[in-house]
Amino acid sequence: MQSSVIAEREYDELARIIESRSFRRDSLQLATARFPQIPEESLLSIYSQLVRLHTKRTYWQHNKLKTKLEYYQSYLVARETGTGTGDLLLQLAEKVCLSPALYGRIILEQYAESIAAATPPATVTASNACGTPTPSATTSTPPTTNATTSTPPTTNATTSTPPTTNATTSTPLTTNTTTSTLLTFTKSTAALATPTKVVTTPTTVSVSTLVNQWMKNPLSIPDTTLQLHIKTCIFKDTHYGPLADNIKRSVGYEYEFLLREKVQELAVPFLAAFLYPQASYV
Repeated sequence: MQSSVIAEREYDELARIIESRSFRRDSLQLATARFPQIPEESLLSIYSQLVRLHTKRTYWQHNKLKTKLEYYQSYLVARETGTGTGDLLLQLAEKVCLSPALYGRIILEQYAESIAAATPPATVTASNACGTPTPSATTSTPPTTNATTSTPPTTNATTSTPPTTNATTSTPLTTNTTTSTLLTFTKSTAALATPTKVVTTPTTVSVSTLVNQWMKNPLSIPDTTLQLHIKTCIFKDTHYGPLADNIKRSVGYEYEFLLREKVQELAVPFLAAFLYPQASYV
């Protein structure tokens, strides 16, 4: 059985080999050839640790707006020229020495920004208390105006012939129609007199929320070619990104399960992690 204990001198030399290759995957082959006595699992763990440390130290350089735009433009140019296939983003991320998952996220952010800039915001006329448009009041204004111009003769007829009892009693429907038209006229004039306020509301969710959804489900990306590129970035990046987080989480669960079995075999009392809140340990 090979020993997994690594001397500090060997670790420093291993780190120099990986950094000299800009943290590329082929640096592991050089490290394996240089240190055959170190297990492969240990080399992968050291490589993953160095990649995460390098990403945390240098991510601010890639997170600048100017740099993001340059990455997005280089991606569009590479797509138009047909450079690369499904691993296009992997090649571009390797050139700038960045995690493929983070590089893909930057491309998605700029893609979402371009969609948001191309989509005009929806206009909502706040003519009522709820802020929803009232098309019935605006569309019924011209007919109502015509009705009001025709109602004064009817009103004059009723006011000029007060003694005619038969006219008033035989035409109750006319009175109802005149009152209804007067009510409609009052509503329409109130709507016209009140200045309408235009409120712009975005038609899509925020860019960060949209990008998070796309990273969790690349199939929801509208661009099918970008779907393939993002999926490749996520599944090929086993050291930083969503897949790496899932791997670390599953390894933690595995160690917790093995530790629980070992403690139970030794009949040692213990408290499971999910019982900590009940015991007020958190």
